[in-house]
Amino acid sequence: MWLLCLQYFFLSYGFFFYVSFYPEYIKTGRGVEGTLAAVLDGTPLFFMGLGSLFCGFFLARLTTWLGSSFRARRLMAIAGFLGACSFLLLSIQIRDPLLAVAVLGLAGFSNDLAMPPSWGAAMDIGGRYAGSLSATMNMVGCAGGGASPIVIGYLRGAGQSWDAVFYMSAAAYFLGFVCWLFLDPVTPIEPDPEEVKA
Repeated sequence: MWLLCLQYFFLSYGFFFYVSFYPEYIKTGRGVEGTLAAVLDGTPLFFMGLGSLFCGFFLARLTTWLGSSFRARRLMAIAGFLGACSFLLLSIQIRDPLLAVAVLGLAGFSNDLAMPPSWGAAMDIGGRYAGSLSATMNMVGCAGGGASPIVIGYLRGAGQSWDAVFYMSAAAYFLGFVCWLFLDPVTPIEPDPEEVKA
């Protein structure tokens, strides 16, 4: 249960860069302004929506192919965390602003591959306490989301480059990946009373 909440902290930490400092990054980090900057500001969020839809569609099929919700959720979440981490690091190496934003879009897409497995796991692990566990996971995620702009603001205020910001987010995504190596996304924290009676 705690690993589920912790991985959501790291997922939200990475996500909140896109809804806080990303527009500033486009202008000061990539030198893009005006209408093009406004269009590019929404690119990662658009790709995130696609990633969540794709995962919701594909995860059921992956579960059928693997014969296990456990393996399918773990595989999809790991792919999401590692993809987000890798694409963030790759974007640092790219000088062309449009290509860099496209790669950040792929990082956003990967970010949302971990969303459906997280919420599905909260339902199964929580069982009859699914609402409480989902709320707790979301609250811990909000803490990660709140920490993200504070850390980014501190780094930028201390004269650190945008690369340092991306390294921190990539590290958060990597730690989320580590959580999923040990997380059991299907076993309830408490057995169903009806099943115990039977």
